[in-house]
Amino acid sequence: MQQHYIISYIGVDRPGLVDQISQIIHEIGGSWQSSRSANLSGMFSGMVHVSLDQSNEASLSEAVSDLQSESMQISVTPVNAIGSSPEALLEVKVVGADRKGIVREVSSILSSLGINLEALETQVAPAPMSGEPTFSAIAEVSIPKNLDIDRLRDALEQLSDDLIVEIRKI
Repeated sequence: MQQHYIISYIGVDRPGLVDQISQIIHEIGGSWQSSRSANLSGMFSGMVHVSLDQSNEASLSEAVSDLQSESMQISVTPVNAIGSSPEALLEVKVVGADRKGIVREVSSILSSLGINLEALETQVAPAPMSGEPTFSAIAEVSIPKNLDIDRLRDALEQLSDDLIVEIRKI
């Protein structure tokens, strides 16, 4: 019987990390379903959704634990149910002057409107002309069926006068 697992890892970035994980999955007969990975400040972190015959779970756990070290933390988590795809997905982009608390404020609005974060990428970078720190976020969200998108846009734009909000269906 096929079972699903999430392999989570974080380690000092170096060539070959993904290759090592993919070799393990391949060698025990697993299938790499999907993943998200990123280098953040020299640390490479990610998650891999793997499907595998349940009889190979011990082999997966053992092989993954062999990668564990001072510079690499890795774990395997069984997933009992695979969620269905949400009916309405939006991409929400937010750009504005950086300040403390902006991620908390944005996530609080999303939560209060019953919106689920599917993916979130944020960064602070210098603005092209002024060099001032600029915050940007791209979020993939699933929304309740009855939510008016203008209500979401208005709530986000009220956070700051200089905040630019773009929303599109995906």
